[in-house]
Amino acid sequence: MKTLLKFLAMLLLLAMPVTATTVSGHLFTPAGAAPANGSVCFTLQNYQPNVPKVSGTAIIGAQTNFCVSVNTSTGVFSTSLYGNDVIEAGGVTGNTRWRIDFIVNGRQQSSAVYNITGTTYNIDSATPVSTLPAATSSSVSTQVYVHTQASAATTWTVNHGFGDPNTVCTFFDNASPNQQLFPDTVKLTDSNNVTATFSVAQAGRAICIRASSFTFSTQTINDVVVKTSTGNQLITGNNYLGTDGHFRWKSGTSFFGIVTHANTADRTYTFPDVTTTLGGLGVTQTWTGVNTFTGAATFNGVLTLGSTVTGNIVPTTSGYSLGNGSGNNFSSGYFDSFLVVSPASGSPSTLGAIRMNKNGSIYMKTELSADMPIVTKDINDIITIGGSVGVNFPTGIFHTIITLPTGATPSVAGGAVFNTSNTGATSITNLTGAFSGQVVTIICTETNTTFVDGASLALAGNLVCTVDDIIKLVYNGTKWIEISRSVN
Repeated sequence: MKTLLKFLAMLLLLAMPVTATTVSGHLFTPAGAAPANGSVCFTLQNYQPNVPKVSGTAIIGAQTNFCVSVNTSTGVFSTSLYGNDVIEAGGVTGNTRWRIDFIVNGRQQSSAVYNITGTTYNIDSATPVSTLPAATSSSVSTQVYVHTQASAATTWTVNHGFGDPNTVCTFFDNASPNQQLFPDTVKLTDSNNVTATFSVAQAGRAICIRASSFTFSTQTINDVVVKTSTGNQLITGNNYLGTDGHFRWKSGTSFFGIVTHANTADRTYTFPDVTTTLGGLGVTQTWTGVNTFTGAATFNGVLTLGSTVTGNIVPTTSGYSLGNGSGNNFSSGYFDSFLVVSPASGSPSTLGAIRMNKNGSIYMKTELSADMPIVTKDINDIITIGGSVGVNFPTGIFHTIITLPTGATPSVAGGAVFNTSNTGATSITNLTGAFSGQVVTIICTETNTTFVDGASLALAGNLVCTVDDIIKLVYNGTKWIEISRSVN
């Protein structure tokens, strides 16, 4: 019978609701008087990311800015709330704390953190705690959003956009330093918005924080980098990023490969989508824009160039030529200070190619032509231009006689020997299109032309042409100077 009574008594105790703690105290001004507009606000701490509750009784709501007014005559404040000794968070009771803010005229005057326990708790004689206990059961990641209220308003709508109603916002004014504001009401409007109201219009900012929990050992986390890890970070299966900065992947019981590079610059490595071992990858390297290669670059296989190559390209086999032929070839490129050298025998097998053989002779091949020599040199160092095919050179390069343009300042560009051709009386005062050091010989083929001694033509007097007269001039970069004349 006694055992049954003890059991019934235990059930009765379990069924009884947990008693809240009566918290009280006084708030005075420095003059010892009760403030005309004072309040005391309570904020539950150290429960996130868990839901605070009194086990078997209730979930704790209004964890932030739960405020009570101060009696304007006596300065007394009093309220009932659940103590930290009965509030549970994450399966642990006794780890939460209450932060108490003392407010006068809407501004925070001071703040302290308390471990409220028992049936009554007197703030006047209580000692604040200096540290919070360590959070348990999980790790926490946070998001922060700062809302700016530029214009004073009695209602602030804070759009944090977290997609989570479990959001805490703290409000500050624009003073320097910022003073904390305590709204009359704070409403979690929905998962993305918080609405705060003030009795007096305020401007300032709101800082909103959202916390979520994760456990490294059991939970998948996207877009997370763990820095200064003390151990290897397992990525998936047997693949991991080591503390030495090397990425390793494993096949069976042995390492399959290691990826690393010197930390002198950022590098991007892209592998082709093929099924093979790393050693069997047919890697294609593509360069875009203008690329400069210094020193010696070694290439195997077909090299397609679309940029300027400076320096040496060293083929690993013989038989390289410029064009689109078979074998190992360069194609579609242009080169600065670059020579393509053919081997001891053979000729270019490509279209539109130019080559130099081992003897120093230069050959050209066009789309439909055979190998055509441009410049050849025999064993006696005799140089032949054009070979048996023949070469056309620009007009005037070998003193071909050119007709001098008509007018007072004819051009002598590209020539050395000229015939006059004026059909009416013409006084030549300058020769244009010249380069410094150019020498020209002009033959009079008519009697209409006169060369006039002056600033641009330094002559031994004017020359009035008669047929077959000749004058020879040199250009010093500033003017023409007469070398000689022959009046015939």
